Amino acid sequence: MQLSRVAGRIVRRNGHKNRRKENGNVETDNAVALQGILKELRKVDNINTLPFNGYELTVITERRSGALDETIVYAQSNNVDSIEVNAPVMVLGSLQAYKNFITGKVLVYVLAETAQKIAGEHWNYENEVQLSGALGSGITYRETPLGKHISDISILVENRLKDLHGCYIPCIAWNDTAAMVKEWHEGEHVTLKGKLQSRAYTKRISEQQEEQRTAYEVSIYAIGKA
Repeated sequence: MQLSRVAGRIVRRNGHKNRRKENGNVETDNAVALQGILKELRKVDNINTLPFNGYELTVITERRSGALDETIVYAQSNNVDSIEVNAPVMVLGSLQAYKNFITGKVLVYVLAETAQKIAGEHWNYENEVQLSGALGSGITYRETPLGKHISDISILVENRLKDLHGCYIPCIAWNDTAAMVKEWHEGEHVTLKGKLQSRAYTKRISEQQEEQRTAYEVSIYAIGKA
């Protein structure tokens, strides 16, 4: 499944729903395509305290290395078609983020246009993201314990569920790409392609308390200024 084809399908089906302007002048693009195993499915009435009537899905995808990634998906009831836990599922939608200001936790998730069971035995894991929007503030360039250089950036996209300024999607650029984007500036318009990844980390709450959390971010494999 090529993401450009998937994004085209989403845009054609919904007019220009996935290509809009933030703040009246910056065009944003936002498309996600996943194929993986449905690990969990539950009925919900909110997303991180934001009212929402539908389902929460946990979808597992696999990297070429064999590592597994977990993605949280929210879908309205009329967008869910015959899906089953422990069976393959296809999700098409857009990437969103929402902060719980009580706990301080930021949830990065896919808002599904459709979530449906994959028929047949022949299918492949898919995990593709395409975003365009304005760079957020606070680009961080650092070296990992394994000696890789990364830049942490964020991309402003439209908030699909709440009439807000927008939401910022956390992304990671690697090595030469990281060195390039660390010189860029807040507000510059960029387009990128990547894959959704999840990673566990330890958050220090206080000197006596730590909490295990999961971070969700886009690992960039192509990026440029628009």
